[in-house]
Amino acid sequence: GDIRRLYYHPRTQTLATCGRDKLVKLWSVETKDTTTNLTPLQTLPSHTMPVMNATMNLPGTRLVSGSRDNTVKLWDTQTGTLLKSRTIARNLVHCLAWTTDDIVVQGGENLRLYLWDVREDRLDSGSDQIAGVPDQPVCMIPDPATGYSVYVGYKGFTDAAAVIRLWDIRMKREVRFYKGHDKCLTDLAYIPDQKKPVIASASQDRTMRAWDQATAEPIAVTTLPCQGAPTDFALTDTLHAAVTTTEGELFIYNYDVASAQYTPDIVYTHQPQ
Repeated sequence: GDIRRLYYHPRTQTLATCGRDKLVKLWSVETKDTTTNLTPLQTLPSHTMPVMNATMNLPGTRLVSGSRDNTVKLWDTQTGTLLKSRTIARNLVHCLAWTTDDIVVQGGENLRLYLWDVREDRLDSGSDQIAGVPDQPVCMIPDPATGYSVYVGYKGFTDAAAVIRLWDIRMKREVRFYKGHDKCLTDLAYIPDQKKPVIASASQDRTMRAWDQATAEPIAVTTLPCQGAPTDFALTDTLHAAVTTTEGELFIYNYDVASAQYTPDIVYTHQPQ
């Protein structure tokens, strides 16, 4: 089935994929096999609807997956064993993030963020709807500087809706607000520059942006020369960014830390047969 999300875990060099086939698959990027028929390390069944997101904890020993079947599931990545599952009614899951080894943050279509303490098997809810803005969280990343905050990107079609919010999950309150995109956020990344940490974002408005993490001020805007709308965005490391689009395009950009600017490196366009 179509792949909905890719997640790369650098410490274990493991790639997680999930999508419309209702499965999560784990792949080793260390394999020397150059054939096109690679065998996954693990195949994780159990969801009954497309899987929208999957992410791993820092050691790479646990994975959480979220689906349109309203569930979030916790897996052992070594054995493929389903450890725990949680269901929230009318909450199609869009995004997930680990803030520590034990806390998972989940966002979905019921406009809330949920905190799952997997140690105590407790699920708490915190409203993700402030100032009367009923927008859906669609992507999120943890803030590695604190360990207890998450950056959340929202779905929207105006600059008032397509925003990034920094949430303190301990206090369950918004800390900072990043505004500039005018269409749905696609993905987020954190660039740990020692002098000035940067939040990077991509959007269906066909731009990549860099933000001053501390002030929420935009540093740079890069317009993608793409035909389709961006579907996924990832930092392969602190120097390269990759963007895919709905038209099968792949853009690889070099990122210059000093100027916070992206410059094109590789452009690939898939030509349908």
